[in-house]
Amino acid sequence: MRPALLLALVLSAPAAALEVRVDPAEAVPGDVLEASVLGAVEPRRVKLTYRGLEYALFPTPPDRLRAFIGLSAEAAAGTAPVRAVEPRRWRKDLAAEAVVTVASRTFTARKLTMPPERARLTSQPGAQDGAARIRAVAAVDTPVQRWEGPFRPPAEGRVSSAYGHPRTVNAQPWAWHKGVDIAAPVGSTVTAPNSGTVALAGTYPIQGGTVVIDHGQGLMSALFHLGELLVKTGDEVAASTPVARIGGSGFSTGAHVHWGVYVHGAAVDPAPLTRRRL
Repeated sequence: MRPALLLALVLSAPAAALEVRVDPAEAVPGDVLEASVLGAVEPRRVKLTYRGLEYALFPTPPDRLRAFIGLSAEAAAGTAPVRAVEPRRWRKDLAAEAVVTVASRTFTARKLTMPPERARLTSQPGAQDGAARIRAVAAVDTPVQRWEGPFRPPAEGRVSSAYGHPRTVNAQPWAWHKGVDIAAPVGSTVTAPNSGTVALAGTYPIQGGTVVIDHGQGLMSALFHLGELLVKTGDEVAASTPVARIGGSGFSTGAHVHWGVYVHGAAVDPAPLTRRRL
């Protein structure tokens, strides 16, 4: 077929329609947005952006692309579009968007007192190694969904500290709380919040005993302040598999497990994920 005729046929074909859906469309800091793109002609060419950042899209049955967007506790309130664009060779690019409204959320400040021997952990050699390793594994997007259904708290016990608190430690400013703390006796079992691959297992000055589980598609669980570790890096774990024991190690005021959930590196609130099926 002559190139001119082929081009004419392409240009005369019915226009495709791209569509973006976001759940929830009204969110608060700490939420996870699930963005779906439908109607793509060449799915691999589609780019999804929100507030200036691009998010990885993954094919999801039956016929959509999906991305997860994490809103940290510091996410600004306001309205902004989640926008998808599919560049096209001979026709106008396909584009669509869905507007998301983020409401404000108030977090209660907390004042913590840390014993001197624990406080000194922040200045010892290698104090930042754990955070660097966690950032590195959180930056990896594995394409396969490994989780199934709602997430589950990793231990039985009371929530001793909720997500998002601004904090001071010994009257000094400290980072806001990037997860939930569950208090439990030393030696109690800590389990995988959902299925995945152990992306990191080790012990660090601040985080103490650490297990990070990659659930796929940018979702990760981080478990800190553990005692005995029962898994190693590279292990595959099913939901509720024992991965460690409660220990209260690292920069910690007592026996508990810190459970953080990261979406493409953004620390989100784990609690809603126990009631929601992604």
